[in-house]
Amino acid sequence: MKKHSHHDVCYCGPAAIVDTSLSSHPRYNLDPPDERYRGVVAIADLSNTGIVNGERMHPGDFVLFTGVTVGIWWQNRLMQWDGVRWNLLPIEGNRDKYMLALNDLTEGAPDGIFSTAFIRTLFADMAMLNVLDVLCTLRLAAGGRIQSATYIPGEDGFSIDSIGNAEFNTGTFRNILITGRSMFQGDIISGPLELLSSTPQGTERVYPVGTIEETIWNRLGGNPLTSVTEGSFGNRPINAVILQHRSGTVGAWSHQYWEVLVRFPDNSTQIVAQRRARQRWGMAGNIFTIIESDVSNTIALASVLRFRYITSGKTFRLVSMPRSSSDENTVWRDQSGFLRIGPIP
Repeated sequence: MKKHSHHDVCYCGPAAIVDTSLSSHPRYNLDPPDERYRGVVAIADLSNTGIVNGERMHPGDFVLFTGVTVGIWWQNRLMQWDGVRWNLLPIEGNRDKYMLALNDLTEGAPDGIFSTAFIRTLFADMAMLNVLDVLCTLRLAAGGRIQSATYIPGEDGFSIDSIGNAEFNTGTFRNILITGRSMFQGDIISGPLELLSSTPQGTERVYPVGTIEETIWNRLGGNPLTSVTEGSFGNRPINAVILQHRSGTVGAWSHQYWEVLVRFPDNSTQIVAQRRARQRWGMAGNIFTIIESDVSNTIALASVLRFRYITSGKTFRLVSMPRSSSDENTVWRDQSGFLRIGPIP
């Protein structure tokens, strides 16, 4: 592993993370403060004197042993003084201390002196760091990836791969430029513009007891139709409102009916409002003509009719629109709800 200056490029595969914010000074304070890195030792203190490089160690002090392995003193491993004896510090569980000694570990070392096993053990695929201050370039090798421990594609966490593909749960971006063929999925909320993936609800219509057929017909367009709805008539759910016109003859009388029906989930229907017009034909002198007629609301609503149309598609909303404008390029909404552009003529 080759030592790099703070402005060199660091090559980091999936298993390597480098914290270049660490100083190269031989003494550092850790938490707790009585644990200090005291630098490099080349001669093993086999007699447990607690004195190395002419300095007396305090309990908790640790050093990097770079000499020839002897006894528990392993080359390129940390040894810690407990006040009585030296103890070998395994890499596992002591990575923070090994990171402090990283500068000395790589001092003057030619490329390839550290085995892949050593590096993988030191960084262990996932380095647990509270803060990583990077003063160099982190370059992902082909197939490398930076991602959160909670990353689930399309659901949670974040991921960035070596070819520039990135996925984030949420994010705040300022002054960004989007180019090329771009596709947005989900909701878009931008100032007065809201593009929502949800289907808008239809307006609820409520007709009280006693409402006549003509009122409902006129409000629903005045022509026969069947509207798919969700609602209720009284306490019974309905799934359609039907406007129906029919005619017939009974004896000398011709009848016409304008009716409002509701359809229930079992596909049965019920006439809930009806208007009847009838005419009786006969001779008036030598002329066969209408001699009697009447119009009556034979059925009015006996229960409250409540429903809304079932809509489709997605929601397109323009909110907080101005009510007027003197600018020829500004869109605004008039009192009737229509969109206009430019000043009032």
